[in-house]
Amino acid sequence: MFATMGRYDRLGSFVALGLLMLFPFLFSIKKDKEKILYLVITFFGLLVLFLTQSRASWIAAFLGFVAVGIVLKIDRRAMIAIGFFVATVVIYLASFALINTNVLSISDKPNQTLGERIFESVSFQGWRDSYDGYGRIFFIINTPRMVVSQHPFFGVGPGQYGGGVAAALIHTDVYDRLHLPFGIQNIFGQIDNNWLSLWGEMGTIGLIIWIGLFVSIIKMACHVRRTSEDSFEKLIAEGLVGLTVGMMAIGFFGPYYEFRSLMFYYWTIVGIVALMWHHEHHKGNILEGN
Repeated sequence: MFATMGRYDRLGSFVALGLLMLFPFLFSIKKDKEKILYLVITFFGLLVLFLTQSRASWIAAFLGFVAVGIVLKIDRRAMIAIGFFVATVVIYLASFALINTNVLSISDKPNQTLGERIFESVSFQGWRDSYDGYGRIFFIINTPRMVVSQHPFFGVGPGQYGGGVAAALIHTDVYDRLHLPFGIQNIFGQIDNNWLSLWGEMGTIGLIIWIGLFVSIIKMACHVRRTSEDSFEKLIAEGLVGLTVGMMAIGFFGPYYEFRSLMFYYWTIVGIVALMWHHEHHKGNILEGN
């Protein structure tokens, strides 16, 4: 895992991307052999996703599945499967909490069970350790309080705070002026949260524009799904809707929008669907020869 992707969450996010693009195809397969093949691929993909222990990737994949299976397709089978999964997780976590009385005191450690991995993300001790160690929680609290409050509309400027550019170019000016540590652990320059990084750099107006960009991508994909006569194009567009929902969620858990290879594949898929949208949007235009 670390030899191929560098980090567990990079592998997890990459697998989540593949699963979300594959998911719509499960609803359209007619032949039994193909259905079995796709289900086997999905099963092993989910197994690898689980083994990565990447909570961000789990959340991204789950929300993408909900967006496609329940919101877009309103499929009864998807509702049952997702409902069964949610019920299973809730029962497991409730049982884990009853057996282990210190679930809100769990802290990060190298070897964790599934229950410990999940509860650590919401435990008070985990939050305290993250805050004291200048982790993600520290910047979730202090970015609005110390950065956005002083630069609410347009932010501190691109590449000056929270993201990969500030980290790569060692831009410490804003951190020093606002008396903040230089990113995670006062070392890495980025704050492990793309949305707060964008909010600090671009301000509230810039943040709204970024949200609007993702919403526009979803609307574009829905337009292709609704108007295209090609079933393959429809499925790719549906996958992009789920993938975009997942990408919006995963941005809360790391610098995925900048120096993770995941986004190269995401924007490539966006570009492909944009070409489909352009074709559908200009269909019948005599001047363009369509």
